[in-house]
Amino acid sequence: MPSTLQALSVAAAVLVAPAIADVSTLCEPYETCFDCAPAVTAEDYVQFRYGACQDQLNIVPDHLECRPFETDNFTYPHETLKAGEYKHYHWTLTTYALINDAAGASITFEVVPEYGYPQMYTKAQILYGGMPMCQMFKTEPGGFGIHSPTWPFPDNSTGAEAQGPEIEIAELEASNTPSGSEYVYPGSVFSEVTWGFNASGYDSDKRPKVHTVTIPHVSYGGYFVSVYAGDGVDAAYSIRVNAVRTIDMEEEEDDYAEAETPAGVAAVSEWWLDDVCSSFGNEDDCTDHCCSWEEEEPEEESRRRLTEVDTPAFQRKRGLSTGWPKCVQAPIDTICVSQKDSDDGSNTSPEPTVLVSYQTGADPTDLYQLYYVEMNDCASQMDKNGQKYCWQMGWYTDGDRLKDYFGKEGEWIEPEWDETCGGDKIVVDGVETPYCDPTKSDAGFCNFDGTGSKDGTPAETMWTHAYDCIVWTPKGLARHGLPVGYTKYQDEEGTWQELDTTTFNGDIETLYPSGFNSSLRIKAIVTDYDRDFRGLANYDGWLTLPTNTWITCEIGIYNNVSYFFNVLKQKRDGTLDCYKGTSARTKFWRQTTLIPVEMIEIIAVIVIVLLLALLVPFILTKRKITAHLRDVYESHKYKGYLKGVEERVMEERARRAQLKSKGESNADHPSKRGVKSHQIQPVDSKEGEPTVTDQTSADL
Repeated sequence: MPSTLQALSVAAAVLVAPAIADVSTLCEPYETCFDCAPAVTAEDYVQFRYGACQDQLNIVPDHLECRPFETDNFTYPHETLKAGEYKHYHWTLTTYALINDAAGASITFEVVPEYGYPQMYTKAQILYGGMPMCQMFKTEPGGFGIHSPTWPFPDNSTGAEAQGPEIEIAELEASNTPSGSEYVYPGSVFSEVTWGFNASGYDSDKRPKVHTVTIPHVSYGGYFVSVYAGDGVDAAYSIRVNAVRTIDMEEEEDDYAEAETPAGVAAVSEWWLDDVCSSFGNEDDCTDHCCSWEEEEPEEESRRRLTEVDTPAFQRKRGLSTGWPKCVQAPIDTICVSQKDSDDGSNTSPEPTVLVSYQTGADPTDLYQLYYVEMNDCASQMDKNGQKYCWQMGWYTDGDRLKDYFGKEGEWIEPEWDETCGGDKIVVDGVETPYCDPTKSDAGFCNFDGTGSKDGTPAETMWTHAYDCIVWTPKGLARHGLPVGYTKYQDEEGTWQELDTTTFNGDIETLYPSGFNSSLRIKAIVTDYDRDFRGLANYDGWLTLPTNTWITCEIGIYNNVSYFFNVLKQKRDGTLDCYKGTSARTKFWRQTTLIPVEMIEIIAVIVIVLLLALLVPFILTKRKITAHLRDVYESHKYKGYLKGVEERVMEERARRAQLKSKGESNADHPSKRGVKSHQIQPVDSKEGEPTVTDQTSADL
């Protein structure tokens, strides 16, 4: 049996040889290409073509379709799959120029999800007997050489479970086993080995991820690739191959804004500490200021330190400092979300506000647009007054409210929706009622059921339906997200100006004749309330932005609703790219405020209750004081009266004693009888003074 490499050499030598005979029926008499191999002659070999998906021998099962990668840099931009189905692809080496260098070449296969959970499996091409598409070692794990259902293409066991030689190869070895020896699969020549590349994992929170397989050295003449729609849902994706000579690979330079942090956030944040990332010594302060906290030195750090001195600072920041972990300027594809210190709303119309900042690159032809997705958990959203939870129990971790939903016998009582909430309407008993649909998944909306259960856990998490909310890939973001609508901008003096959406063409610099300042902000809207109810005119097209700068957007959002923000970028050739994106969920003080009428009513009730509470002790105290004063007054009055009576009695006694003494004296002198004397009367009702009256001594 000719070796695979020998067959490849022969085939490569005759890539342009004219056809001599038709080989399409060569293997028709045989059940498989492995059985057909002994019948292949040298004349047949020179007819073989090894282009992608060239099945000259008609050995690929009819129900399998092979999609060729037509060049070394080729993309299928919009592929779709039904749940549980495969699509199969094939790449082959078409020119020796790719590997005709000592450094060799690398090849990368990449699947970018748009919807669902597309998974990629890749296996090097190893052809039995050099026959096109006759792939070896694609068997059922534990199946003793039985071909897998997707042969010759890989399936979900590739790179995950051990596979051995095909049954035809096993039988060939068994037939040549010496007498007295017993053949045991997989035999002595081959073994069961786990090989190939299995790209089927998830990102954090079980989100669909971009699957990339990079093979640093192309050492095979081709690769078979399969994509599978996993997790029981349909899939949409793009798939790309890129094979490039190592000597042609260029290291991408880091691209940063000239300033390390966004001045637009610092301008309205009293908590802002510094504008230099290296000044922050902990992860929280670092990320709060839109910087990146790195635990260890990146692999390419040493090379970056060799950048020349005249390289702009924003391109050599990583080479300026040592010591890990440390805080460095965030990569260009990082988005920073900050909560504004206060909002511009009122009690009747609260407007919680976030600041979304991102950096622009060095290419002035790139176009940018900030996208968002509202991720309503249908539980913790506040009503339009920022006062009541949509679900009366609120967010599932909100205090001990669960205790209120257990009956006396310990049974679980399902909570009810608050009538003031919900972005949709349902009819209940003939009446239109607000309702939040936790399964809603439209452009700009990715709801989920965040209501609590009796054990306190949420029914679903933010990414339970992540397959239908992929907003971290270009295609996914364009499909599931919506662009924010720009309504105002700050002029060069920092004053808010209305954006004329009828004349604005998306070029920000036309608004700033003297040049754009990154401390200035743009105001944007994302809510239906602003777009539809308030009818705010807005521009939601592409933006042409200054290079290497920070852009900060001030965005009013719904209270206590999570959002995912990302930047979609369109390059000069029309291809799309996007940033990493970030989630933002903030709680504002508005949830404790009330509308004026309710506030007045509550204050009035509180005042009345307080007055009543204070009035009772006041009355009792007043009565006690009055009684005490009366007692004191009566006591002093009585004492004064007794004292006066006692004094008058004593005076009267003294006077009478005196008169008696004088009477006796007059009795001894008869000549003095009949003479008048003066007598003091003890009582005078007007002046309180004694009254003098004329009396004769005979009257006494």
